[in-house]
Amino acid sequence: MGNKSGKEREELRKREEEEEQARHQQKSQESPTPVLSDEEQFDIGEKFIKQAGCWEPYMKAVICINKTGDWSKCPEEAKALNVCLASSYIQKQAPFQDTQKS
Repeated sequence: MGNKSGKEREELRKREEEEEQARHQQKSQESPTPVLSDEEQFDIGEKFIKQAGCWEPYMKAVICINKTGDWSKCPEEAKALNVCLASSYIQKQAPFQDTQKS
């Protein structure tokens, strides 16, 4: 590459850049990432919390945050929600861990 002129190096750089852009565009067309609205994202979060069995502590935390305007003023509610979600996760992992021991 040391023998190439500045113009040749610039053309090579542009060609490589165009090829990279084409690969990126092709990849993004192959597996498009869905864009979810705020409402859809909220629905997914609600579904997750309900499936975990943590709806009551979640609502208590939401009510506290709405009243105080600051989640850090709701440590008991936040801790209860965290404990609930963690225990739900542990319970769901237990059957998988049992099969790994065999």
